[in-house]
Amino acid sequence: MRGGSGSDPARVSWQAAFAALQHPELLAEYCRFVMAEDAAQQDTTASPASVSRLLSVGLLRRDEQGELRVNSAFFTAALAEAEKHKPTGPEKHLQLGSLGALPQKAAEREELLSFLADRLFEVQRQYSESEVNSLLRVVTDDISGLRRALVDWQFLGRTADGSAYWLVPETSETQ
Repeated sequence: MRGGSGSDPARVSWQAAFAALQHPELLAEYCRFVMAEDAAQQDTTASPASVSRLLSVGLLRRDEQGELRVNSAFFTAALAEAEKHKPTGPEKHLQLGSLGALPQKAAEREELLSFLADRLFEVQRQYSESEVNSLLRVVTDDISGLRRALVDWQFLGRTADGSAYWLVPETSETQ
């Protein structure tokens, strides 16, 4: 289940959208789409990687002609999903999307860390410590504690000097 929630358009993950918007370049691209008068012009100036990420988290969509548009229904759908969704599994540890403390039970802690890693980080991408901190800030005030737990539980890899982080791919044992 690694790599974000954008692959299933029926799922609305405001966490994935907010995590994407923590990146200044993605936020700037999204703002350009929101403010664009001519979507066709925006379509040609946007970076393909940014467009792909914004599409994958549901902030952009393609219309019937294949042109990029702001997905104006995203926020309505996210709010509606939140209203009808009683948290279970790892989400029960998040209050309004924010993590108070890590669960005491190891199985619940592992499930929650896997859930957060999948929602916040992209496969095959390296992150600086500052980028990791920005992403974790979406769900917690204890950024260093959550970062440490993700590394200790081997959901994030890290260089020895802590200058680069990456999502550790799932192994056949954990699938």
